[in-house]
Amino acid sequence: MVKVTNSAICGSDLSLIHQRFKKTTDYVRCHKPMGAVEEVGLGINKILYKK
Repeated sequence: MVKVTNSAICGSDLSLIHQRFKKTTDYVRCHKPMGAVEEVGLGINKILYKK
């Protein structure tokens, strides 16, 4: 389980802001979650991450 602490925008968010494409009803803005691993399931023995 990941506790989400922040969210970031991506290029598609910027395109929406600058009206480069038409917004759809199913579009999720700020879909780059960041956070901390709170729990892992059975069989998980390492967590990969990038700094």
